[in-house]
Amino acid sequence: MVSQCKLKCTSKFNDEEKQLIFSKLYNGKPKNAEDTFLQDLMETKAIVRRRKRVADGDELNAKPRTAHFQYFVQKIEEQVPVCKQAFLNLYAISHFRVQRLNMLLSKGESPKDMRGKHNTRPTSVTAETRTKMQMHIDSFPYKISHYGERH
Repeated sequence: MVSQCKLKCTSKFNDEEKQLIFSKLYNGKPKNAEDTFLQDLMETKAIVRRRKRVADGDELNAKPRTAHFQYFVQKIEEQVPVCKQAFLNLYAISHFRVQRLNMLLSKGESPKDMRGKHNTRPTSVTAETRTKMQMHIDSFPYKISHYGERH
């Protein structure tokens, strides 16, 4: 967990504290609770001073940022500000997860785990069809044997 931060954010914590920080996130909670915990450790702030962005004499077509995010790590009883890279390293999370949480935070929404919640399975079998299939299979005669579990 080496961070190239000027403030030496990861060196603010010893190995025991790093392990405690990591275990606070991954203690068997569902993903929604993990994301809410992480989102509580982020703050969104408005951009204070906008600068004109110019590259090679042409104005950049990039979308201007609407917010700045500050990250904290929950030490024993206090929240310690850290850089984004230290936040990613200490909690062992990806940049994309933080990006998604930042987007939700700026919209004022709470994170929801939507994995497997879509209805885009056109070939899925309905419950009625499954029942009919099971009844059909059960209609076949079978021989009771001491090898099988069915008696």
